[in-house]
Amino acid sequence: MTTPPPSPPPAPSAPHTSFSFKAAVLAIPLVILLAIVGVSFRTRVRKAAQLEKQLQGEKQREKNLAGVASQNAEYLRLIRDLERRLETIDYLQNSYTSPVEVLRAVGKLATQTADVDFTSLSDENGRWVLRGRARSVKSAAALLASLPSQGFSHVQLREFYQEGGHIPTTYGFEFDCVYSPP
Repeated sequence: MTTPPPSPPPAPSAPHTSFSFKAAVLAIPLVILLAIVGVSFRTRVRKAAQLEKQLQGEKQREKNLAGVASQNAEYLRLIRDLERRLETIDYLQNSYTSPVEVLRAVGKLATQTADVDFTSLSDENGRWVLRGRARSVKSAAALLASLPSQGFSHVQLREFYQEGGHIPTTYGFEFDCVYSPP
């Protein structure tokens, strides 16, 4: 009997791939991808929370700065008001003329002009009124010319007249002027 020829060796079979192996191969990258996405999401959520907290801090700072700005505006208004008051006080102090200064200036006028006698000096509505007598028209004119050198300005002659019955003849005068120390 003859023996049958040997059978050829079985052909290598294709690797055994099961469904569970395929699922595992797909699941591992999917898990890694989900982990990466989760970590990224968590990082972004933390960053968003930090930014939200920063935004709230900036809004609070904005409110504080608005309060500071309103206080600053109030202080600036007060400063302007005080500066205006100081300017008014300075103006009043600089424009104030004491009667002593005026009398001193009139005294100098009396010594500088001959033949002139002063009868009164009064303040009428902020202007000084000087009344007196002169023995001549020339003496009255000299007085009028010397008023500006003693600080009298805006001089107006209110009256100038010849007084009757006096020997020698005298002339009455009344000047209206403003005094500011020279």
